[in-house]
This record gives sequence, structure tokens and C-alpha cells, in this order.
Amino acid sequence: MKARRTHPRAWTQIDPAAWPTSENQPIAVIALDPEDLRREYGIEFKDDHDDLDSMRLAVLRLPSGSVVGLARYMSAPDPGTGVYAEGDAEPDTVLREIRQVFELPARAVSWSRS
Repeated sequence: MKARRTHPRAWTQIDPAAWPTSENQPIAVIALDPEDLRREYGIEFKDDHDDLDSMRLAVLRLPSGSVVGLARYMSAPDPGTGVYAEGDAEPDTVLREIRQVFELPARAVSWSRS
């Protein structure tokens, strides 16, 4: 079994119930599934659902105070985890912070809104 990386934890995990999914926008897809994110960064995902489908969901507060959701819909045809930001957030700024906090190379982003 591969050991988890020891990344400095600059983010805080928050309860998904406090995060209204209807007021958020998709900003990116990162090429890691929830299990990868749990193993590599200690992010815990919970089972949830919305009008589209069942999903695995984690909600994080970044060092800037931005709140993001990481969601993997069960019927998604492509691999990866969607990144969702608050409706008024600047997608490029939030994505840049996520890449910095998790030390993700550009190739780890398989789609972005920008």
C-alpha cells in the first residue's frame, strides 16, 4: 500500500450540508478520483445527491477563505473529480489556489472553465 504524502494542510474540511450546491459553478475537473484524494491528501468524501445524480462530495475552505466542493458523480462517464466554486468566485483564481495548495501540476487539470 502506498503511503500518504505529507502535505502541509493549508485547507479545512467543512460539512457539506453547510454548502448549498445550487449556488455554485463548475470551474474544473482534476484527474484524481475521490479515493486518490483521500489517500494522497486525507480528504474525506461523503455520499450525497442532487437533482442530477448520486455523488461523492467533499467541501473545503481554502487559505483565502474560498469554499470549494469536490464532487464525483456516480454516473460520470469520464474519470476525475469536479471542482465547484461559489457563484461569485473568480474561477481562475480559485483553480490557481487549489493547484498551489495541493501542489498539482497543470496536467492534473483535465478541464477548466477558463
